[in-house]
Amino acid sequence: MAARRDPGPWYIGRVAPDDHTLAETVTLLESATAAEDIPVARAELPEGALVGGRYRVQQLLGRGGYGEVYRVLDTREDDRPIALKLHRLRALSRHALDALKAEFALLGSLSHPNLATVHDFAYVEGEYAFFTQSLVAGVPLHHAGIDLLDPRGVHLVAQLCRALDYLHARGVVHGDVKPGNILVEGERLVLLDFGVSRALCASSELGVVGSPPYMSPELITGGAADGRSDLYALGVTLYQLLSGTVPFRGTSTQVLMAQVESEPPALPGSVPFPLQALVARLIAKAPEDRPSSATEVITQLSRLTRVDVEIDTSETLASHVLSARLVGRERELGELLSRADAADASQAPILLEGEAGTGKSRLLREVRQRVQLRGQPWIHVQTPRSEGGPNLLAYLARAVLG
Repeated sequence: MAARRDPGPWYIGRVAPDDHTLAETVTLLESATAAEDIPVARAELPEGALVGGRYRVQQLLGRGGYGEVYRVLDTREDDRPIALKLHRLRALSRHALDALKAEFALLGSLSHPNLATVHDFAYVEGEYAFFTQSLVAGVPLHHAGIDLLDPRGVHLVAQLCRALDYLHARGVVHGDVKPGNILVEGERLVLLDFGVSRALCASSELGVVGSPPYMSPELITGGAADGRSDLYALGVTLYQLLSGTVPFRGTSTQVLMAQVESEPPALPGSVPFPLQALVARLIAKAPEDRPSSATEVITQLSRLTRVDVEIDTSETLASHVLSARLVGRERELGELLSRADAADASQAPILLEGEAGTGKSRLLREVRQRVQLRGQPWIHVQTPRSEGGPNLLAYLARAVLG
C-alpha cells in the first residue's frame, strides 16, 4: 500500500484543497523565511582583498542566503567604485548556478535609467561566482521620506512604474518588488535585484519565490505570474508608504493566508479617497481587477494627485531602443564565439574593427556576456584615438596587467 501523503497545514485546505505541491511549497517557504533570521557564521572578504585579480574590496554592503554584496574599486577602470555580488558556489545547486548565469545574461540585455547596469560575470578559483554592477549610493524607499501627496514622491513612484513597464514589455517579471529593493538617490529611483533571488530559488526545490508581505495571491497559490503580480507588490509598497506598515503582519503563514483570503485594512482617513481607491485596485485579489499596466498606474496617479507626470522621458524612450535584441548579426556572433573558443586554446587575441555606428559595441557586449558565462577570460580594451605605436603597447599593457 502506498504511503498516504501528508495533507500539510490546515490552512492549505482552505486555499487549495487538493494541491499537495502548494502544501510542500508553503512549508518550504516558511522554513526558508525562518532560516533568514538565523545568523550564519561566514567569513566575509576583508577590506583590501582583490577579487578576480581586479576588484579591490572596500566594504560589505549586505548579505543574503547565497553570498554578499560589496562595494569595490575596479582597478582596471581608474578605481571606479562599483557593486560586486558574490555568490558562494558551495551554497548553490547546479540548477541555481545555471539560473544565476541566465539571470546575468538577462540583466545584461537591459538598459534603463531606473535599473542598475550590470558589467561582468566571472568565477573565482571554483569557490565563488560573481557579477558586477553599477553602484547606487541611495537609501531604501521606506527610509527616503517619500510623501505621495508631494510632487517629488509622485515623480519617484512614476520612475518605479516606468522601470516595471520596461521590464514587463520584455516579458520580465521582477518577482520581488518591495521598498528594500528600491533605492532613492537624490531625485532618481533605482529598482534592484529583480529576478536574481527569484531565479536562484525557482531553480531549487522552492517553487514560490518572494517576500511574503508583498506576494500576490496567484503567486502564493501556485498560479502563473505576470506583470500584474508586480503591480500587486507595487500596491503593497504604496500602502506601506501611506500608512507606515504593510497590509498584513504576522508570521509568514498568517501573512500568506491573509493575502489569499482577507481584505486589507483600510488606509488612514488622512489619505485622500481617490488615492485609497488606486491602492485598493493594485492589491485586488484577482489579477484582472488590478490596473492592466504600470503605465496605467502613472496616468491614474498623475490624475489623482494633479501632478503632471510624463508616461516616458527622453531617457526611458531611448532605453527601449538601446536594449533591443540583437537582430541580423547571428553570423558575426557565431563567428566571434568560434574564434573566442580557438583563442582560448591558443591565447591569441581577436581584433574587431569597423566604422563608427555599425553596431560593434552592441555585438561585443553580446559576445562578452556569452564568453564570460562559459568561464572564459575576457579583457576589453578600448584605446584613445590618439594612442599609437609604443604608446599603444604601453596602454594595452596597463589594461591587461592593471
